[in-house]
Amino acid sequence: MARDLDTLFPPACRGVQDIVLKTQLSLVRNHPEHPFPQHMTRREGLAFAEELCERVKSLFGAEDVTDDPLTSDIAETYFGLSPLSRRGPFYRLLRKALGRGSYFWIEVGAMNHLTFSVLCEHDAMPQQAEALWGLVSLYERRYPFAYAQPWGYLSAQLSFAGTGFRIRTWVHVPGLSHFDQLTQLCNAAERYGCLVEIDGPEDEAPPGNLAILFNRSTMDAPVAEIARRHRRFLGMLCDAEDQARRRLRLDFPFVLYDRMKRMRGLLRDAEMLEPDEALDVLSAYRLGIATGALKGREAKAGFPHFWFESVWDGPMIREMECRMTPEEQTMLVRAMPPGVERHGYQHSCCRVQWLRMLITVRLDPAFVREAKEWRG
Repeated sequence: MARDLDTLFPPACRGVQDIVLKTQLSLVRNHPEHPFPQHMTRREGLAFAEELCERVKSLFGAEDVTDDPLTSDIAETYFGLSPLSRRGPFYRLLRKALGRGSYFWIEVGAMNHLTFSVLCEHDAMPQQAEALWGLVSLYERRYPFAYAQPWGYLSAQLSFAGTGFRIRTWVHVPGLSHFDQLTQLCNAAERYGCLVEIDGPEDEAPPGNLAILFNRSTMDAPVAEIARRHRRFLGMLCDAEDQARRRLRLDFPFVLYDRMKRMRGLLRDAEMLEPDEALDVLSAYRLGIATGALKGREAKAGFPHFWFESVWDGPMIREMECRMTPEEQTMLVRAMPPGVERHGYQHSCCRVQWLRMLITVRLDPAFVREAKEWRG
């Protein structure tokens, strides 16, 4: 499956970023005199979805990629679009290339009639929020949306009432997780009009030390102002995470050293890895690069190829097919223990073999000496 990765994956996933993994901007819209998708009959839904697709293609020159399984799956995994479990029988997915590997995505018939989404850069969040609003306004000039005072644009979810605008930012916070500061993070987010989504209890480190930050209100300000507030708190979060990492590196180097050794030992000795374990391995690897515990050309060259999203079965296999030659894939399969495929553990075994190449990245000698001196 030789395909150009630049046409498949978003720039936010390709770049080496310390804390912010990606930010998605979305606007949801519905048309008057039509029920929400979940309340439509199949016949009505199919007809209306076809009509909406033709409008989007005509206005934006978008292409329908619903029937391309690779692109459709990547849209969910890397661009944060609706998961397969929430795609109804008349769901359609369209995209418009914006240049430099970026896309304008239009979902038809998810929870709402239309969902418009883009990935954005952290520094340009307010400007890109206004640009997204402008694109959607082009559509609205010809086909009005359902709107009512004081609720604003109507949607199937009350949390979208008002502008229908949602920002979601995926962040990597191992420093705050290590010092048990995730509860404080959640409390601070609410004071700044944001919410934090964490997989698991707030007092426990989530798999991979990952969290999602999103705006709490969509009603009280224009989209650019909502984006500025979000960016302001995101900057505060990044400062707090950076300070936590510095504290871990400078005040507790042996703790960080132990984490790097555990990561390397697990990759060296494990025969199988589940997704949550792989997330923790990648979290340690990313933290090691950010703090200087892992050094060298190999670290910088290898890092962009290991994204948190790629630990799941489908993305992992796709990564292998995109990045490995048939000969390399054959060698990887041969390295698995006998009988694995017969018992259904091939993905777990494949995952550890796929990540094992991270062992080639070495610990920085100066950091190792410092860590051992701290212990002694």
